[in-house]
Formats: sequence, structure tokens, C-alpha cells
Amino acid sequence: MKEDFPNFSLGPDEYLKPKRQKTEETRFAQLSDDELDHLIEGAQAKSTKYATNYAVSVFKEWALARGIDENIGGKTKEELNKNLRLFYAEAKNKDGGNYSRSTLLGFRNGIERFLNYPPFKKGIHIATDPAFQQSNQMLDAKLKNMKQQGEESVKHKPCIENEDLRRLKESAVMSPSTPQGLLNNMWLHITLYFCCWGREGQRNLKKSSFVILQEENGKRYATMAHDEAVKIIKEFERQHPKL
Repeated sequence: MKEDFPNFSLGPDEYLKPKRQKTEETRFAQLSDDELDHLIEGAQAKSTKYATNYAVSVFKEWALARGIDENIGGKTKEELNKNLRLFYAEAKNKDGGNYSRSTLLGFRNGIERFLNYPPFKKGIHIATDPAFQQSNQMLDAKLKNMKQQGEESVKHKPCIENEDLRRLKESAVMSPSTPQGLLNNMWLHITLYFCCWGREGQRNLKKSSFVILQEENGKRYATMAHDEAVKIIKEFERQHPKL
């Protein structure tokens, strides 16, 4: 029987190199740029998408009325800064009055999100970038003027009536005997007693965000850890700079 001998014409390194085995398709996904962008866009909450679209639509409506190019994504920083300076000063609601402070700040945040998400992905920070100093100064002046005129105050929604709150707590959807009911119950009470700033920061809350203390009479109660509370408030102020 003919024996198979090594091919000594090959170098030692080549001979000792392990043969590649044919492998099955990789278990890792291979995503296109469009699919990656879709993942990023899908991570946004519906309310955030609505706020972004609203800010952009109002800007475009103003630009058309002003005879200005409405293509936000095609503008340079200099062009956008110039446009925003006028927009902040001239923007009016459908009744002809000024938008609220939170709405005006929301316009800036919404336009920034629009430019930073696909398809533009510009990575700009309108609130802090020196390139937008003039438009930010105008927004600052507009808000201060509104405050002087008594128009700056935020209009809060009416509080939940005690009877409605009692019925809500007694509802089956708040029952801690089911996983979903327990989740709803905890969310309601955390929102009522700890998240006075609104929904901002709720996603960052952890078990370590709270501590259990004891009163002199022996009753135990939950409160927010001081460091965690300060951190969340600072993060809220960073996202909503006071002008």
C-alpha cells in the first residue's frame, strides 16, 4: 500500500500550520447601516419622537413664512445659528402669543436631537457649542423678557383628586399580588413621593438609590439616598439648563 509522506517542499512553518476547517455561518449578526440606524431610532420613546417632530415642524413652518430654506439638516452651524436667533425671537403659537419657557427650550432640544439622530448624525450640542452663542443669547433674552412680562411661569396640570387617587390605589391594576400590579404600584408611589421633577431620571433609579431608615418610634420608612438625589437633580439641570 502506498504511504502518504509529508511534502517536504513546503517550509516548516507552512507544514505545521493547522488546516482551516469549513465552518458554518457565523452566529453574529451582520447589520447594514440602515439596520443600525433603525435600532437607534427605535430606542427613542414615542413622547420624545413627538417632541422632536413638533419642534422641527414649527421651525419649518416659520422658515416657510419667512422665506428661509427649511432644510435643517443641510445647514452649516453658522447658518443654523443665524436662523435659530430669528426663530427664538419670532416664534408664536397659533393664538399669536409666546410659547411657554418649557416649549421654547423643547424646540432647541428637539432640533438638536433631529440633527444628532439618523440620517444626519451631526453630533452637535446647540445649548453649549460656542458656534450657537448668538442664538442662545437670543433665547436667554426672550425667556427673561417673558419673565418680566409675567409669561414665563410653567402651567402645571391639576393635581389628582384624593378620591381618584384612592380608587386608583385600590384598583386591580395596582395589586401587588401580581408581577404587573406590583410594578405599577411601585412606579406610582415612586413617582408620587420621589420624582418631584417629573419623569426625568426615573430610568436611572436603582436599588441603591433608596435607603431604609427608622424613626424614633420604630417605624421604618424609605427615602432617597442623598448622593443619588443630588446626582439626578444635577443631571436634570444639565439637560434643562437654566437661562
